[in-house]
Amino acid sequence: MNPYEELLKVTETEQKEGSSIITTGKVLSVSPLKVQVGEMEYDTEDIKFLKDIYSDTVSPLQIKSGDVLLLITLDGRQTFYVIGRL
Repeated sequence: MNPYEELLKVTETEQKEGSSIITTGKVLSVSPLKVQVGEMEYDTEDIKFLKDIYSDTVSPLQIKSGDVLLLITLDGRQTFYVIGRL
């Protein structure tokens, strides 16, 4: 099983209550980046990709429209950090 799916199952109850900091988002477009989280749409300013720990470049996560991303937010759904793709 995909480890991200397992993490998502563990937090399923919190997601239903709206208190979880881990959620999913659907990529609506790549350029410009638009991601739908629940009823809201977020753009490039709100979605952050993790940097490679061995260099100063952004991780080469290849995404396309329709992909579902596993996201974490630390500031009340203002900014989302991409953990991976489901």
